[in-house]
Amino acid sequence: MRAVFLAQWRQLLRVPWAFLAMIVMSVIMASVVGYQAVSSLPVTVLPEAGMSATQVDAWLARLGASSAFEFEVGEERAALERLASSGAGLVLRLGEASWTVLAAPDDESAPALAAFVGRVYREELALRAAAEGGDVDALRAAVEARLATPALRVVTSEVAAQDDFAYDSRTQAVFGMGLFFVTFTLLFGVNAILEERRTGLWDRVIVSPASKLSMYGGHFAYTFLTGMVQLLVVYAVFRLGFGVSVGASWGVALLVAVAYVVAITALGMLLAGLVGNAQRMNVVIPIVAVSMAMLGGAYWPIEIVGNRVLLALSQALPMRHAMDALKGLAYHGWGLAQVGGDLAFMAAFALVCTALGVWL
Repeated sequence: MRAVFLAQWRQLLRVPWAFLAMIVMSVIMASVVGYQAVSSLPVTVLPEAGMSATQVDAWLARLGASSAFEFEVGEERAALERLASSGAGLVLRLGEASWTVLAAPDDESAPALAAFVGRVYREELALRAAAEGGDVDALRAAVEARLATPALRVVTSEVAAQDDFAYDSRTQAVFGMGLFFVTFTLLFGVNAILEERRTGLWDRVIVSPASKLSMYGGHFAYTFLTGMVQLLVVYAVFRLGFGVSVGASWGVALLVAVAYVVAITALGMLLAGLVGNAQRMNVVIPIVAVSMAMLGGAYWPIEIVGNRVLLALSQALPMRHAMDALKGLAYHGWGLAQVGGDLAFMAAFALVCTALGVWL
C-alpha cells in the first residue's frame, strides 16, 4: 500500500499541471459565480439644465439612502445611446421639483426605482412646503430629531427555524464550485487504476507479493490526499483572501470535507469496477460530476428546487449532504450534532461503494 501510494505521489510531483489546473479553475469559477451578483443597480443621473452643482449634490445625497440603487451623474448622450442600443440600464432625469425615470419597457427594476425616487421627492417637497419659505434645513433637522425619539415604538420580531433558507452568493459559489471541481479530481484520480490495467502494470503488480487490497488502499489514500489538499487550498484562499467563512466550527467543517472526499473516492472505485475501461471512464466522469452538481445544489441553492422527484434523488447524493452541512455551519452556526446525519450518510455511502468497487 505504501509503495503504491508513494509511486502515485511521485508521478503527481513530476506532472502536477492537471492537479494545479483544477485548483485554479475552482478559484476562478467560484469568483466568477459568487461575485457576479451586484449589491446595487447603477443609475445614471442626468440633471436638468440650470441646476447648480450644490443642488445636484443635495439630491444625490438624499437618493444615496437607498442600498438597492447607486446614483451617479453621467453624460446624457452616452447614457441615452446605451439605453437605446442595449435596451438595458436605468436613467434618471433629475429636476429641482420633478423627475423622470427612463428604462426599457420590460425592465423589472424601473418600478422599484420610480417608487423610491417618488418617495424621496414627496418627502423633500413636503418639507419645503411646510417650511413656507423658511429654513428648510432647520425644519429637516427638527423632524429627524423627533423621529429619532418617537412617542410610540413598534417592535417586531419573528421566530427563525433552524433550517430557514439563507443565501449568500459567495458562500454558495465557494462551497459548490469547490466540491464540484474536487469531484473531478477524485474521479480522475481513481481512473488511474483503469489506466494501469490498460498498460499492463496492474497485472504485473498482482503477481508480486502486494495484495489486491493494499493496491486499492494505496490508490485510495493517494486520491483522498489530493482531494483534501485541493479543497483546503480553495477554502483557505477564499477565507483569507475574501473573508468567506465556514462558521465557527472549523473542525466540524473539516470533518464534512473529509467525509465528502472519502465518499467520492469510494464512488470512483465503484465506477471503475462497473466501467472497466479508462476510455469509457473518461466519458462517464463528466456526466456523473455535472449531474451530481446539478441535483446536489452546487450550481444553485437546492432550496429553490420545487420538484419532489429531484429533491428525493438529491438525498441519495453525497454532494447534497455535504452542501447542506457546510451551509448549515456557515449560515446557522451548526455543530457536530446538527451535521451528524449528513456525516453518517456519507460514511455509509463510502462503505457500500468501496465494498462493491473492490468486489467488482
